[in-house]
Order: sequence, then structure tokens, then C-alpha cells
Amino acid sequence: MHDADIVGVRADGDAVVLEINDEWSAFSDESSDSGIAGAIRLGATTLTDGLAALEGGWISDIEFRADGRLHIVMCDREAVVVDAPCVEWIPGEIRRHAEMLWAFHARSDEVGEPAAIVCLGSYDLRVAHRAADLALAHPAARVVATGAHGNWTRGLFEATEAEVFGKVLAERGVPQDRLMLETRATNIGENIAFSRDILGFTGGEAVVFVTKPQTQTRVRATVPVHWPLIQARITAPLLTLDDYGQTERGLAPVIEEMVGDLERMAAYPARGFQVPVEIPAQVLAAAEALKAAGFDGHGLRAG
Repeated sequence: MHDADIVGVRADGDAVVLEINDEWSAFSDESSDSGIAGAIRLGATTLTDGLAALEGGWISDIEFRADGRLHIVMCDREAVVVDAPCVEWIPGEIRRHAEMLWAFHARSDEVGEPAAIVCLGSYDLRVAHRAADLALAHPAARVVATGAHGNWTRGLFEATEAEVFGKVLAERGVPQDRLMLETRATNIGENIAFSRDILGFTGGEAVVFVTKPQTQTRVRATVPVHWPLIQARITAPLLTLDDYGQTERGLAPVIEEMVGDLERMAAYPARGFQVPVEIPAQVLAAAEALKAAGFDGHGLRAG
């Protein structure tokens, strides 16, 4: 890499994040966006004095060693070997493409006064907590937790997604007489169709669907196929991309998921799985750039 500054060093749970600002434009005629160009996430470590001392330093090179450690060569001080695994490094260009996809996928509706709240199961328990917040704020709404196992949760939970999410909802104080579990669904279409059958709404009712942030546009396009007469409102944990990626999974799997879901949204209307959605050209271009960079693990052929 070319010269760059470490503009921030911050603790993040059991990890440390080094925020890097690309300073190339200060030394050449080439243009560069201002702001943080990337972030290196170091796992299983704490914010030591040695790491904290990197802030304000000027990097000339970063070497990723075979043993998983980072060797950071500094222009203004001695080289530093970081004794912690580098679990993620998302360069600035990749982050900008990912932010464009996030803006497309992660669009929430106002929830209004729902007759029911449908919580779509997944790997992310923050969805269950968002559904619990809504259920407690709207005590007249019936609540369905839906999901058997999907691409992301086979082998993750000992019980079904619905049972795991239902436990969170119950522990958060949602009464059992309001809470129903749907344990058969293995995809978004089934989540919606099977919840429709449980609730028995005939049309006009307001139903809030709670899902992952990056799945909201897919859910919004799928509801009209399986439950066309309701007033569907889609929401999720209200997080930025960076906030959402601050888990053990990191950002890379989230980026792969967003890229793969764009493929599905382009292909699924012809299969009858969802209604057509206009995908802006710049979003498609960002997805292609991310696929070219290797973020293709959730494509249609990948499952």
C-alpha cells in the first residue's frame, strides 16, 4: 500500500479497530476521497498501550504474515508487529461500494399501529430484540416468530430459528398468549406464507415484518406475492453498516449477502418468488465491483 495515516485506534468489544486515512492525494496529482479509507479489525485482543501508540502514525507498508500477525512498517517510528489476528480489513473503495448496497437494501418503513408483528428468523438475534421492542410498544399486536433453518443457520442453533427468537421475545416480556411460533419456513417466501396462514388475516390489516437490515428490500418485494391484501411495513434493527458489522462475523459476510441478494432480486420475479424491483445502475455496478473483488460467496450458484 502507499503512505497512509492511522487516524484512529479504538476498542470494539474483544477487538481493536485501526482506522486508516489514505493520504496519497497529499503527495501526488492523483485524486483521493477524504475521510477514512479503510479499517483493520484485530480480533481477540484489547487496546494495549502499544496499539494506542499507533494513532497518528504514518504507515508505509503493512505485511500480513503467515502466522496471522500484522507487521506494520511506520515512516516515523519503529516497525510494529501486532500480536493479534487480523480478522478483517475492508479497504475504502470496497467500503464505498458496500455502503451503496446498504443504502439500497436497508430501507425501513414507519411501523404505525400494527395488528401483528412477524419476526423473521435468521442468524442475528438483534432482529428478535427489535421485534421485542416493537411488541412491547404495541401491546395489542399479535407476534409471530418464523423460521426453521436457512442458509445461514443450519448447525448454528440447537433449536429452530422460531424457537430461538421466540425465547428472546418471551425473555424480553412478550406474553405467551400473544406469541406464536412458525417452525417450518426455510426461506423468506415461506416465512411470509406460513405466517399468513397462522394469523388468518383476510386483508387490510397492518403487519410489520422485522428482518435483518440488509434483507428489507427483499422482504418488501416478496410480501405482495404471498400476502397481497395486507398493509405491509418492513423494519429491522436501526443500524449503520459499520454498526451492523461490529460482530464476530465482521463486514465481509454482510457484503457477500448483499451482493448475492441483488442477484436473487434480479432473478426471482421471473420465477414468481417476488415482484420486480428497479435496481439502480450504480447499485448494480457496485455489486459487480464487489464480486470482482471476491465478495461472491452468496451468489445464486453458491446457494
